[in-house]
Amino acid sequence: KANNLSDSSVTVKDDYAEFTYEKELNGKEYFYYARCLKNGTDYWLFQFACETKNSEKYTSTFEKWASTIKFDA
Repeated sequence: KANNLSDSSVTVKDDYAEFTYEKELNGKEYFYYARCLKNGTDYWLFQFACETKNSEKYTSTFEKWASTIKFDA
């Protein structure tokens, strides 16, 4: 709500939550893929972005990259 992402819905998976949204910046539309991970008591938000016209091309890549994020104990 704070970022006016009313069209975005959060999907909760086994050990993370994710959402996508689009925003206009400097006359271009951008697509964002965001994944939230928990590490102990800390929460981390990772975002990947591309122009909206390329979102179908890059969404699976963003998901793949996000799945490689690991925390050291």
